[in-house]
Amino acid sequence: VLIIAFVSIFAIILRYFLRDYTSGDTYWFLVPWTRFIRDNGGLLSLKETPISFYYTSVGTNIPYGHSTDGYTITGQFLANYPSFYYFLIALFSYLPISDLAVIKLLSGIFDFIMALGVLFTIKHLSKNNKLLMVLGYTLALFLPTVFINSAVWGQSDAFFAGMGVWFIYFLLKDKKFIAMIFIGIGLSVKLHMFFILPIVGILFLRRRFNLLYLFVPVGVVFISFIPSYIFGAPFMMPFDLIFGVAGTYSSPNMNSGSMYAFFQNLNGRGSWRDA
Repeated sequence: VLIIAFVSIFAIILRYFLRDYTSGDTYWFLVPWTRFIRDNGGLLSLKETPISFYYTSVGTNIPYGHSTDGYTITGQFLANYPSFYYFLIALFSYLPISDLAVIKLLSGIFDFIMALGVLFTIKHLSKNNKLLMVLGYTLALFLPTVFINSAVWGQSDAFFAGMGVWFIYFLLKDKKFIAMIFIGIGLSVKLHMFFILPIVGILFLRRRFNLLYLFVPVGVVFISFIPSYIFGAPFMMPFDLIFGVAGTYSSPNMNSGSMYAFFQNLNGRGSWRDA
C-alpha cells in the first residue's frame, strides 16, 4: 500500500508539471466546452450542446470564450462528444480552477481508474503477486502513451481504456453482467469502446456468452442520458450526439499498430486527419 501511495504521488506530480500545456484539441474543443458549460450555469447548461468555435466572414475561426469583436459571425461548430462527458465536465466546473485544469483533472482521474483496473486484473491473474501488481499499476500510470494523452493533450482515452480493463477483469471473474455495465459506461463517453467487442464475439462462438447481455450496455448508455434530461435537454439531443460522433470519426484506425489497420479506408475515404 505504501509503494502504491508513493507511485501515485509521483504520478500526480508528473501530471501537475504538465498542466499548462495546451494542445490543439484543448484549444479548439475541450476548453471552449468547459467555458460554455461554466457560462451557462454548470449543470444547467446540459440542456444545450456546447459551442466549440465560431466561423467568421473572413474565414478565421474563433474558439468559444475568445473575443469576437470586429468579426462577423457566420456560424458555429458545436461539440460532438456524448452528453455524459459534458455532465462530468459540469460537475468539475464548480471547482475554483481554470478551464484547462478542469479537463486535465478529469483526464488524470481516468488514468487512475484505469491503473486500478490493471492492478486488480493482475492481482486476479497472478494470485496476489504484489510485485507484479505494483509493476502493472506503475506502468499504467507512467507509460508515455498514457500520461501524454491525459496530462499533455487533455484527452479522455483512459476513460474507455479503463472501462475496458474493468470489463476484462469482471469477465475473468465470470461476472458478465457487471462486465457489460463497464462496456456501457465506456460507450457513454467514447465510442472507441466498440473496439473491444471482438472479445464478446469470441466468447459467443465458444458458447460462453449469451447475446442478451448486449442489452446491458444499451441500457447503461440510455441511463447516461438522464442528467441531460433532468436539466432540460430535448429527448433526441443525447442520441444525436452519440450518432454524430460515429459520423464524424469514421476511421477505424489512426496510424496505430492494431488489427483495425486492415480495415482502414474501406469506405474509399481517407482519415479526416490525413485530409
